[in-house]
Amino acid sequence: RFLKFQFAHWERRGGDPRATAMLISSDQNGYSNIMRADKPRRSPHKARRSRDNEKIKLSNVLRQTPSSVEPCKISVVERFITEVDPLPDRFLDVEILFLSHNSIQTLDGFRQFRRLRVLSLASNCLERFEEIEALAQLPGLQVVNLENNPLTLWPFYRQHVITRLPALRNLDGKDVKAGERELATRIIKEEGDVLSTAFSNYWLGLKLEATMGRLLLHSELLAVLFGRAGAAKP
Repeated sequence: RFLKFQFAHWERRGGDPRATAMLISSDQNGYSNIMRADKPRRSPHKARRSRDNEKIKLSNVLRQTPSSVEPCKISVVERFITEVDPLPDRFLDVEILFLSHNSIQTLDGFRQFRRLRVLSLASNCLERFEEIEALAQLPGLQVVNLENNPLTLWPFYRQHVITRLPALRNLDGKDVKAGERELATRIIKEEGDVLSTAFSNYWLGLKLEATMGRLLLHSELLAVLFGRAGAAKP
C-alpha cells in the first residue's frame, strides 16, 4: 500500500494568483496561522514559461520594490524569482517571508533567515524533498505553505515534509498534530523499507535478464559452431 501513487489534480484550484492573499494573525503565544483568501485556478507554471531561462535574484527584486519590505516581513509575490541569493544584513532578521508564485527550485538560500517563523512558497518549482532539509536549519520555522509545487504530487508528501521539519506546527494551512508526526515517521520508515526491497528486486531482475541474455547468446554461438563442424564432415 505504500507504493500506491495518489496524485493530486494539478489544476484544480480556482482564482487569479494576483488575488491570492496570505493573512497572518498572531495569538498571544506568537503562533501564526495562514489563511488563504483565494486559490489559483490555473497551473502556477504556465504563466512563467516564457521566462524560464531568466535568472532573477531576490536581492535585485528587493532593490526594485522597496515597498515589499516591512519590519520583520518580506512579501514578493509573482515576480519570477528563481534564486534566493545572499542578502544584506538588514533583511536577515525577517520573521515572515512570502515568495509564492515565483520560480524557485532550490532552498539553499533560505538558511540565512535565522529568525524565520512563517514561510509561503506556494506555486513555485520545488521538485525534491531533499530541498526541504535546508529549512530544518531554521529552528523557529513553524508555518510553511508549499501548495502547488511539483513535490506535492508525490505520495506521502505531507509526511515527508513533517518528518524533515521537527518544529513545524502548520503545513499548507493545516495544523500538525503530535499523533500525525508519530504516524508520519512510521509511514516514511515503512515506505523506505518497501522502496529498498523494490529497488533490490529490480536490480536483481536486471542481473537475471543480463545473465539469460548471455546464456542465450552462448547457446546460439555453440549451435552455429557445431552446425558448421557437422556440415564439414563427409
